Amino acid sequence: MSFSTRIANYTNSVTGLNVTDALLKGIDFCLGVVHAKNPEMLRMFAYEVDQGNDFANGYEWEKKFSGAYLLGAKRGIYHCRPVSDRQANDLADSTSIYYAMAKDPAYYLDESAHVSIKPTPAAGSTAKLHIVPSSGGRTVDDINERITIQGWSNGGISYVGVADKHFPDAFKELVVLHASELLLIERLVDFTTKLPTDLDADTTLFDQIADLDISITYTFPTTDFNAAVKKAKDIISDKSEIGGDGAPLTVQEWLEDEDEDMVASTLQVAATELSRANAYLSKFQSELNAQVTSKGQELKEFQTNLAKKIQLYNEIIKKISVDYQWMQGALQMVAGKKQEFIGTQLMQGPQSGAGKEVKI
Repeated sequence: MSFSTRIANYTNSVTGLNVTDALLKGIDFCLGVVHAKNPEMLRMFAYEVDQGNDFANGYEWEKKFSGAYLLGAKRGIYHCRPVSDRQANDLADSTSIYYAMAKDPAYYLDESAHVSIKPTPAAGSTAKLHIVPSSGGRTVDDINERITIQGWSNGGISYVGVADKHFPDAFKELVVLHASELLLIERLVDFTTKLPTDLDADTTLFDQIADLDISITYTFPTTDFNAAVKKAKDIISDKSEIGGDGAPLTVQEWLEDEDEDMVASTLQVAATELSRANAYLSKFQSELNAQVTSKGQELKEFQTNLAKKIQLYNEIIKKISVDYQWMQGALQMVAGKKQEFIGTQLMQGPQSGAGKEVKI
């Protein structure tokens, strides 16, 4: 089993997630909790660095080894006592009770957290540091579930961190739990991008429905219709001389002349013109009715498609809601297991030793 598989057991999936980064953050969280709850246990995460005699003016141990905590120092075979940097001058004063001797060396951190050993190791002698490296000084082997210390080389002295002994197996579970928690939180945040923004703007669900234009455009045959109506009107009642020769032409004039045959004939002509106007009107009405029918069909189709999309929208919301609730439950479960682990693994053993390590 790999770290990723174990994390997936808590998160359901690690697809698209940065597992390596989460594991590195899990390492730093684990070290921080150990330091806060039971600093004596930090020695299980530390290793000894042999760094010759380069300690006269402060050694950048945290930078060169990605150190998180300095648990101690040795000068040759003798362990150094930790002192405050305010006592640095006293370490070289033979009249001071804090005077550092070869068999009673001391170390301190200056304002930049650089370590100095007094008396300064002589040429050819060896000074060693007991360091707990942060995630920056470790390599995660996801497949084989190993957390090793990175190799380094400095001043001709090399260290190859192939051993997995500097990170206890039991605490890898805490790393996995914290990484799982971080990834679950990340997935919960990602849910905001999965929700459709609204029914109209969402590009994946509702853009398939084209914008509906149910406006009706028409052009009424005004010229032809008016011409036919006017002619019928003129023939029936207009007393103007249509022909210009003074002869009676309208129905009204023929009535005045009591010419029944001409009245009938003229009325027939007027009826023809009115029929022509009515034909224009009927054709326009037919075209208008055809558009109304077409738009009605479009509206019906639009409403049907919209109903389907709304149903799909609701189904997606339901699924996202279920997934979100599952994520929340998983997050609570992982957080609970973290607290249980801390309570059972870190609250045991001695609580002393706070003075035996120095935090950056």
